[in-house]
Order: sequence, then structure tokens, then C-alpha cells
Amino acid sequence: MRAFVVAGLILGLLFVKLPFRTTVPVTLDVASRYQVTTASRGYVVAPRLSGVTDAGAVLLQLGNPALRDRLILARTDLAGSNLAYETVRGDDPAKAQAAQQAVATNEDQVVILETQNAGLALQAPRDGLFVPHRQLPVGTFLDSGSAIGAFFPDEGIAQFSGAFDERYYDKFQAGPDMITLRMAGSYYDLAIDDVRLQSTVTLDSQSGVRSYTLKASYAQAPSEIAHLPATIRVRFPPAPLWMHAQFMGQKIVANFRESQLLDRQKLLEN
Repeated sequence: MRAFVVAGLILGLLFVKLPFRTTVPVTLDVASRYQVTTASRGYVVAPRLSGVTDAGAVLLQLGNPALRDRLILARTDLAGSNLAYETVRGDDPAKAQAAQQAVATNEDQVVILETQNAGLALQAPRDGLFVPHRQLPVGTFLDSGSAIGAFFPDEGIAQFSGAFDERYYDKFQAGPDMITLRMAGSYYDLAIDDVRLQSTVTLDSQSGVRSYTLKASYAQAPSEIAHLPATIRVRFPPAPLWMHAQFMGQKIVANFRESQLLDRQKLLEN
């Protein structure tokens, strides 16, 4: 009986095949696709709450008195340089050329300042849903490039992202045979071409496990699914059971080594 059991286990490990699977929690790719950032620096004048937004609506209004004063002064200088150019244009070619250069310089300065001034009002590019990252009281100072929230349009294709386990990287490169998006209890099959891996490797500060970023596209308006939790299940071609056992053993060894490295790092830091 023992011989039959051992033989059955060996045969099962050799000939029984099961697919590899990994599940990736995903969210809409805010950082790369839907992030809203300030174009100019200034103080919050009129913050906007989360909600449905029409195209052109102001998502955030900033104020910058110093920028306003610089713009007024630049326009005054431009008017003065234009007047000086008109005065010397027909009399002295050398002075006219210098005055014309001054006009061009002042025009460039006005354009730059007007662009910065226009950037104080962040507008919705189209109809959609705006979700601020945090509350911004009136008077809060924001530097240029500050992230204030996420804007999810009412049209287009939704883009998801999530951390992908590095251990499955080689299998993904070889090619998965099925990719399924699970969202709000429903399942949707994704085309292989709609899913890709980003080459940047990240490091989890707590577990120390490296992971790639999985990017996926789904044909639905981002604003309609922004609030829904989602996961993507990636299935790979079947492999013998002994390969599954080997894969699990490698995971245990890798986790043990990562734990040792983290413990040593903590000891060194202390």
C-alpha cells in the first residue's frame, strides 16, 4: 500500500498539470494618467469639493499677489519699450534696433508671466469626476507641481495599475494564457495585448519584496468605475505539480532571506 501511495504521488507530481495563477490588486492609474497638479505656485483662494464636474469648471483657484504685481510691471515696461521704439524708429537705426530688442524681451517676459497667471486656475479638461487628495483650506500655499487630486473623465478607456510579484516576471514574459479583471463581483476577460509590465522595479519598505507594475486597459469610462475595488487575475499555462512545489519552495527560501536582510538592516540602523 505504501509503495502504491508513493508511486501515485510521484506520478501525480510528474504528470498532473495545473496552471500558475497570481492575483494583482489594482486601482485606476492616478499617478500616471489621472493626477491633477498645479501649474503655478500660489495660495488657495477657492477649493473645490469632490464631485461630478463639467468641462471648463475650475477645480482649484490660486492667488499670487507677487505674480500679479510682476505682471502689471511687465506690461508697463512693455508699453514703455513700445513707446521708446516708436520714438526712435525713424531717427536713429542703432537706437531703434536696441529699442526693438527691448520690446522683444519685454514681450517674452509678459508671455511667461501671463502663462503663470493663467495656471493659477486649474480647470477640468472635460466632463468627469474630480476627487481631491485632501482638504485644502483657503490660504494654503502650494508650489507648482503639487498634486491636488485625481480627475476621471466621462469618456475614454480606463487605465489600471498594481504591484506585480517579481517571481512571476519570467512567466509573464513567456506569456499568460488568460487575464481576468474582477470588479464589483463581476468578471471581465482582458486581451493579452491590453496588459503589460512596467520595467521599473519598486521595493516594499516593509516586506522588502520587489515587484513590477502591472498596467492594464479596460474599455469603460474611468469616472464610472473610479470607486470600485478591482483585481486582475493572471493565469499561466499548466505545469506539472513538481514545478508548483519547487516554485513554493523558492518562495519560502526567498522570504526567509528577505526577512534576514531586513533584520540585519534594522540592527544596523539601531
